[in-house]
Amino acid sequence: VGDDQFVFQSFMRGHSVYAIDLVPEALAEIRKQFDNQDGWRREETETGSGVRWTHPSGQVVLLEGDILQRRKELERQFDVVYDKDSFGALQKDLRLPYCERMSEWLKEDGIVYLEVKNKDTGRENGPPFHIEEQDIMSSWGASFEYIKGIGEVYPLRMAGFAQMGHLLKHVK
Repeated sequence: VGDDQFVFQSFMRGHSVYAIDLVPEALAEIRKQFDNQDGWRREETETGSGVRWTHPSGQVVLLEGDILQRRKELERQFDVVYDKDSFGALQKDLRLPYCERMSEWLKEDGIVYLEVKNKDTGRENGPPFHIEEQDIMSSWGASFEYIKGIGEVYPLRMAGFAQMGHLLKHVK
């Protein structure tokens, strides 16, 4: 999640947002985007699976923890998942468990907006890994329909890399 604006911009447009990141510094960067940075409530989760930060409005929850962990309280809670580079940073053996979590958490007909890297060289080396539609569907395919490849969504400062967008629909 890090310095990405998605959480803040979604909140500013009236949406409730739940974000998960393993890196405490990434969530600290998100909290800095909001006014009233000191108003966030910090608490250990009931299951001991991480630290939950809740915005004073109650509309934004940031969970510091492992996204691969099962969380019954999140099942069928979300209309949309925004994944900026998480899937493409995972080793191949972790991709299917990741997609299983997303399937558990998304409502039926929920949407995944996925951003991944395409690379000119070193496609098998990562992270980030070079990800194309067939890589996506080999992990997401059991519960998701591929809607559309958006193509390059914005230029990157890293030579030989392109930031690509993809849309999926939860069908299970």
